[in-house]
Amino acid sequence: MMFKVTSWMGYSLSVAVLAASAAVVGIELAIASTFSIQSIALQIAKKTDVPILLPSEDTVEKYKFDSSEIIYAFVSTASQYADYDVTFNNTPGNVGNAALRFSIKAKKDGNIEKTSPDPKAKFKDIQLIDGSNALLIQQCGAACWSRLQWKRNGVLYEVWSKARTPESAIAIANSALKTGDRRLK
Repeated sequence: MMFKVTSWMGYSLSVAVLAASAAVVGIELAIASTFSIQSIALQIAKKTDVPILLPSEDTVEKYKFDSSEIIYAFVSTASQYADYDVTFNNTPGNVGNAALRFSIKAKKDGNIEKTSPDPKAKFKDIQLIDGSNALLIQQCGAACWSRLQWKRNGVLYEVWSKARTPESAIAIANSALKTGDRRLK
């Protein structure tokens, strides 16, 4: 399966401003035609040395809101917030909350954060397919989310899944773990 990819490389969120014309200040933005998940991984591998865990193409298809959606992937690397962050949206050029379907990111030496801005957030410890312990956080604000965090070989991985059951975040993480480090493929 192929997906549309929008690429952010080497950006800083503190200066990133997305203008209505899709011009970007502080972000190198390239809208490409169609890419596979593996080509996304190759793009990330040029900018980071952390293991690249991404879900399978079938998993991306499964967690669209409806089968007619076209999914666009926004790829950011080497920011102060993550070594990589891949956000799967349903709208090209839209990085806002309304378009987001789910994301997966990694940060070397990151720590699991048992916090949420939602005072009613639910926290649950779970075990992933590879035996990793993970923290699942269900929270609501402008939208409801499932957030899953786990550490593997000194790298913090995090999946955000919007308006889904907690099982969707777990399935996305397990798919990424089952697929393994994409740098080695």
